[in-house]
Amino acid sequence: TNGTAYTFTVTATNVVGTSSASAASASATPATVPGAPTGVTATSFANAQSVVTWTAPASNGGSSITGYTVTSSGGQTCSSSTSPCTVTGLTNGTAYTFTVTATNVVGTGSASAASASATPATVPGAPTTPTAAAADQSAVVSWTAPASNGGAAISTYTVTSTPGSFTCSSATSPCTVTGLTANTSYTFTVKATNAAGTGAASVATTGVTPTPTPTLVEQVSTAGTSSGTGNTLTTAALGSNTTVGDVMIATIGTDYTGSATVTGLSGGGVSTWTKVYAKTGTGGGTGDIEVWYGYVTSAATTGVKATTSSSSLVIRLLNASEWSGLAASSPVDTSATGTGSSLSFTAGPITTTQAGDLVISDAWTANTSGTSVQNSTTSGYTALSQTAITTKYQGWAAYQVVGATGGYSAGWTEAGSTAANYATGIVAFKA
Repeated sequence: TNGTAYTFTVTATNVVGTSSASAASASATPATVPGAPTGVTATSFANAQSVVTWTAPASNGGSSITGYTVTSSGGQTCSSSTSPCTVTGLTNGTAYTFTVTATNVVGTGSASAASASATPATVPGAPTTPTAAAADQSAVVSWTAPASNGGAAISTYTVTSTPGSFTCSSATSPCTVTGLTANTSYTFTVKATNAAGTGAASVATTGVTPTPTPTLVEQVSTAGTSSGTGNTLTTAALGSNTTVGDVMIATIGTDYTGSATVTGLSGGGVSTWTKVYAKTGTGGGTGDIEVWYGYVTSAATTGVKATTSSSSLVIRLLNASEWSGLAASSPVDTSATGTGSSLSFTAGPITTTQAGDLVISDAWTANTSGTSVQNSTTSGYTALSQTAITTKYQGWAAYQVVGATGGYSAGWTEAGSTAANYATGIVAFKA
C-alpha cells in the first residue's frame, strides 16, 4: 500500500528444505506521484505579478510533497513548498490563467484545473496638459488621459487645488472645483485612479483667479415729470451707506425733442461716473436709454442725480443700483443697443468673454396711441425697480448673472396692441 512502510526477510530453499530467514531489511515505503492540487485562484491588479493560491491534493501519492510549481498561460512560473506563490514577469493589462503541479520523491503529478483569469496592473500614469479656467467662485479643470492606464481601466480622476485642497472627482475631463475664494489665485493637479490604486499627480496648472458673484446690494428709483424741462432728476436717498469699491449702475430713460442726452451724474458716493451707452429711439419724441456706472469712493447715502444741460430733454426714469463683486477696474465686458418699432423686440445679442458676468438690459417705449405700455423680459432676468409713468412713455430694466461665457440677449414684449417706437440696450459687467 502506497505510503505504508515495509521490511523484508529472505529464505533459501533446496531439495532438503528451507533455510532460516535472513535478518530484516531496512524499511521501505511504496509511493506514486501526488494528485493534482485543487481550488486554484489568482489575484488581479498587482504590478506585473499575480499571487496564486491553491489547496493541497487529496493524495500525496504516499510520499510527502516536496514542492509545488505554478505555471501561467504565458509560460511564467514560480515554485514554492506551500501555497501561495507569486508569479512575476507578467505584462500589465494581459489576462492570464494559472495551473499548479505537486512534486514528491517519485516525481511530479498532473496539473490542476486552470484558475479563473487574472489581469496584473499597476496604478495609472499622471494625466497630462492640465488647464484651468476661472469661473464664479470656481474653476473648470481639463486634462488629457495619461499615456498608460496601468493595465486597468481608469475609474476616477481627482482634481486638487492649491491652496485649500478643494477637490472634485469625475470619470472624464473636465471637472469643476467649487467653494473657491474669489480674487485668490489657485493652481490644480489631477490624479487618475484604477483598480490598482491612484497614480502620481500631474504637473500643476497655471494659476487662475476665480471671479466673485455679482450681488445686488441696494437699489432706488424715481420718475420725472411728464412735462417741463426736467434738467435734473434725483433718486431718494439710499437706505444705507454705500460700500467703497462697490459699483453703482444707473439706468435712465429720457424724453427728448432733439438729440440731447444726460450730461452727468453725481451722488451715491461715486466721484466719477462713466457712460456706457446712450441710444435714441426710432422716430421723433421717442426718448432714449442710457446706462452709466461709477465706483464708490466714499460711503454715502445720498441719492443719485442725473443732469442735462439741454432744456429740450426731460429725464423721466432713473434707477440706481449698488453692486458688489464686480471687477475692480474697467468693468464693462461688452454692450449693444438697438432701435425700431414693434410690439416685441430683442436687446443684443452680446457675447461675454468671462463667466459670472452681470448682464443688464433696459428698454424705452413710446406707444403712439398714448396709452401706458409695460414690458416683460426673457426668462432668467430679474426686474430692476422702476417707477411707473402715466404717459405713453415707459422704461424698464432687468438683470441676470450668467454662469458661463457665450451669447446673451433680452427679449422684450409690450402689453399694448399698437406697435411702439423703442430704444433698447444690453450690457455685460465683468465680475
